[in-house]
Amino acid sequence: MLPINVAVLGSCVTRDVFNSKFIENYKKYYDCVVTQNQTSIISLMSDPVDFDEKDIDNQADAYSISNVKSELTKENLQKLKETQPKYILLDFSGDIRFGVIKISENQFITNNRWKVRKTTFFKKLSDVQVFEINTDKESYIELWKRSVDRLFDFFNKELPNTKIIVHKTRNTDYAINEDGSLFKLSESGKMKAENVKELNKTWSTLNDYVVQKYNTFIIDMTDRYYLSYTKHPWGPFYTHFTMDYYQDFFQKLNQITIKDNPEILTKIIEDMYKEQSELTKPFLGIIDENNKLNREITERGMRVAELELGIEKLIEENEYCHPVDPPLPCFYPINDKF
Repeated sequence: MLPINVAVLGSCVTRDVFNSKFIENYKKYYDCVVTQNQTSIISLMSDPVDFDEKDIDNQADAYSISNVKSELTKENLQKLKETQPKYILLDFSGDIRFGVIKISENQFITNNRWKVRKTTFFKKLSDVQVFEINTDKESYIELWKRSVDRLFDFFNKELPNTKIIVHKTRNTDYAINEDGSLFKLSESGKMKAENVKELNKTWSTLNDYVVQKYNTFIIDMTDRYYLSYTKHPWGPFYTHFTMDYYQDFFQKLNQITIKDNPEILTKIIEDMYKEQSELTKPFLGIIDENNKLNREITERGMRVAELELGIEKLIEENEYCHPVDPPLPCFYPINDKF
């Protein structure tokens, strides 16, 4: 039954598929009931962290505040149990992009420089340790693997009917200017310079660990090279792609979900038919005029054909004037004057 409940544990590169700015009619098909945004799996599977509400500040909007709070409370695990989504989509951008802050032996939060690090809560922290995947790769991945194993234990125990989809993606280092020229994101000075090639290798390592160990579906977006662009709704970035990325992703998602939800295909066909009808409306008047013209031409052709038959019959009914070769038809009666 549509819409299908889904959840996202990842980042905007996945969540934007469930955003009408990118996929206009997605709500006809899917309802994103839980989003854990820009969070490391290590943080998600660790213990909750106490905080003072007033210290969750310096954020752009209410959505960002809710992101920071869920980062600390780990409340979305409970929301997953309550909503029982049919599919959960995973991407590991939070681990690739940020790393984690160790607060205590069993407490971690994502080292999110865009949100968490701006808060008074973060500024009050002391004696904390930062782990990043690009500087502590071996130890970080070992910690991450243990956290992923706990996450899939949670899935198996609490969400036995939920199917897991791993979103395999990668960073791009190139973006398109409005004039069509390319520029390198890591050299633009507008964002943190990243070693894109190295990060993508590490991202593949994380993806491979999950898909090889666990029974998951895969949406592989690495089979094409997508670019970023300056007109992206959130601006150019390593994982902010041109709009065809999200359309392609949506199609691949439908290919997975349609096996259990054949009504998606019916809805897609209905929408395609409606869209085609809407597109042809402006041309219906032209088509009607064209049909009228075709009918007039046909009628005139029939009248011409009738006239030609009449002439032929008239010729056949009269004698030829003289036995000459070729004979000349006589268009008037033979009389004594000739």
